Amino acid sequence: MKNYSNVEAQIMAVMSLYKIGDEQGIYAIKRKAKFEENERLQNM
Repeated sequence: MKNYSNVEAQIMAVMSLYKIGDEQGIYAIKRKAKFEENERLQNM
């Protein structure tokens, strides 16, 4: 997720990880939201 420069691509990656429901994916989403500068991604 951190390597995507396009916000829409990041959102798609987050949604995919969430749908999969993997614990590591959920953890990655939470970490991403905590340190994300983009408001759209913070609120996912």
